[in-house]
Amino acid sequence: QLDWRWVFYVNVPVGAAALLIVGSRIRLPSNRTKPRIDVAGAALLTTGILALTLLSSWGGTTYAWSSPQILALAAVAVVAFTAFVRTEKRAPEPVIPPRLFRDRNFTLAQILGFLVGAAMLGSTSYLPQYMQYVQGKSSTASGLLLLPLMLGMIGSGLLIGRRVANGGRYRVYPIIGGA
Repeated sequence: QLDWRWVFYVNVPVGAAALLIVGSRIRLPSNRTKPRIDVAGAALLTTGILALTLLSSWGGTTYAWSSPQILALAAVAVVAFTAFVRTEKRAPEPVIPPRLFRDRNFTLAQILGFLVGAAMLGSTSYLPQYMQYVQGKSSTASGLLLLPLMLGMIGSGLLIGRRVANGGRYRVYPIIGGA
């Protein structure tokens, strides 16, 4: 019996076909040097993100904010991120090159991207649940009600990206978007 969950399997044959086409058609130069992977940096970043994710997910719901589990996760996140920054400063090929953060525009873009991403993740994750459990809407209805939000995000992202690429002016758009 097919239901709405099968829509997630549509990507499997498309991805397999793309993988076969790319694997058979693209030829990379054979004189490549072996990349140096920053394993320590990747492990520390993953540990910090995992601890922060669990902290924000479990805090106040599964465990109290002052519980030993949440405090331990906070400590692990702080230690992992601090060690990550120190490791990246010395790594020959860092996961995130620290020199990028010397550029004020890059740093501001990362901070704004994080804040916007957190807000959008919250709205796209919790609004459907609110509509279904509080307002009594069906899953289809809640999805359709969120469709204008998704289309607006896609459309504005494409439009603003094109305008910034063509005009070079970018400072006004975060102000307009935050209004």
